[in-house]
Amino acid sequence: MKKYSLETLRSVLAAPFINLPEGKSDWCPRDILINAISTDTRDLKPGSLFVPLIGERFDGHDYLATAEARGAVAVLSQYSEAVKKQQLTVPVILVDDTLNGYRRLAAWYRNQLAGQVIAVSGSVGKTSTRDMIVAALGRMLKVEHTRANLNNEIGLSGTILATSEESDALVVEAGIDGPNQMNRLAEVAQPNIAVLTMIGRTHIAQFKTVEGITEEKCKLMNFVKTGGWALLNGDDPQLCRFLTTWEKSNDLHLGLVCLGDTIDQSLVGSLHDCSVTVLRGAALDQTAVGTTFDVYLHQDGDQKGKKLGRVRLTTPGVHHVCNALFGLFCGHILGLDFADTAAGLMDYKATGSRQRIVKSNSVTVVDDSYNASEESMSAGFNLVSTLAENTGGRFIAALGGINELGDYSAEIHYRIGTELYAHHPAAIFLLGDATAELAAGYRAAAARAEGGNQLNEDDQHSKQSESLQFFTDVHALSEAIKPILKPGDVLFVKGSHSFGMEFISEDVISFLNTDFAGVDNFSKNEDVDPISAHRIEQEH
Repeated sequence: MKKYSLETLRSVLAAPFINLPEGKSDWCPRDILINAISTDTRDLKPGSLFVPLIGERFDGHDYLATAEARGAVAVLSQYSEAVKKQQLTVPVILVDDTLNGYRRLAAWYRNQLAGQVIAVSGSVGKTSTRDMIVAALGRMLKVEHTRANLNNEIGLSGTILATSEESDALVVEAGIDGPNQMNRLAEVAQPNIAVLTMIGRTHIAQFKTVEGITEEKCKLMNFVKTGGWALLNGDDPQLCRFLTTWEKSNDLHLGLVCLGDTIDQSLVGSLHDCSVTVLRGAALDQTAVGTTFDVYLHQDGDQKGKKLGRVRLTTPGVHHVCNALFGLFCGHILGLDFADTAAGLMDYKATGSRQRIVKSNSVTVVDDSYNASEESMSAGFNLVSTLAENTGGRFIAALGGINELGDYSAEIHYRIGTELYAHHPAAIFLLGDATAELAAGYRAAAARAEGGNQLNEDDQHSKQSESLQFFTDVHALSEAIKPILKPGDVLFVKGSHSFGMEFISEDVISFLNTDFAGVDNFSKNEDVDPISAHRIEQEH
């Protein structure tokens, strides 16, 4: 951010100064310039305003003196006693709540940004969609974005406050895990474009119903700037159902992305006669090294659509096509040439342990250990099946459970197990109590497929259990995987973050690099390079 006077920031907060310098009658808050707003003394820059936040295990007010020593020229505080106790000499703005103060500063600064703000939300695919949008725009525009998973109200506010006013676009994530949270994020982001990826049962224990999740996520659209856009996944049944009863603002443009040979005229026709623009992906061709597809633009009720061109993604997985369409749509809204945004998609790379594909010594590890949902499990099964078909190897699954499903946990895990059987994994390693229902679903599907009524119960259970193993810790599970690996195998690692499945990914990759004797020629692990066709190159 550029420099602002301390008085400007105080006026935004409408809060008083305390701890004014003694003996300086000519002191003026307009003379103190703030070049950054920080909540962490460890990376605080000289010239910053320090905002002490309060968490369950910490209170930033304990570090006011540290902030001053490291160059803060002013601080926010909600406790005047803390200021006196630590004998601060810098000016202090006294607020009722430092987090609300931080959010208000971020919301104010967002309106100093000349560039477009694009906010992405949804149950699944936020980060990959964010990264697709950044890739699509990145060759033509100066784009900044949410780092890592900093998508709550603190992370979102910090992302906005760290954005240069010279940026052409800012792409942020809006992540919620309970009711009544979206408004607090959206009123800070105030997006020009709101993107809703899809609705699943993530955090359903807090929301109670899928309809509750949908309604909360869609509140993001209420905060879109005048003349802005709401872009939604037109193939998501929950979002489509919401749209049929949604009263759209007259100054908001609505866009849908979808896959298929035609658009759903029944949906478009049911949207209360509002104008809808549709970007459609068709003629999909998926391989182990990526996906190609045609893109059609439908405007003003045009059912056939205008073909914009054919796009190549260097990331495998059909689910990424929808993410890419959101990126292309944002480019269209911002007036970029289709060929430029399509080319930009080649720059996409997965963030962290989100379908990170590593190939080492002819074994492929799909590290999707960051988090899990029913929808992302399904997408992962499809991807790994495609990769295993390409390598001629086996599908091996290392799965943890999914958290925060409440009363739906047994039903969802059972359903995942049923779907898993259809992909014919050679071995399944399960972690945690919740995966017992996953195993039950798998066994039931196996019994149906294998004519279970012709076998006695003991034989059925014995046959179906051969590929299932249960573990209570990641170390034992990882050790059990290593001896069975063969060249061509594809190992899929996934589970909710608390299960610590990332240890398995890293431990197995390390083993493949150092101790694996499956092939004669040693080769270092390869994080998939999207440029090389012979190497394989993706929310929660």
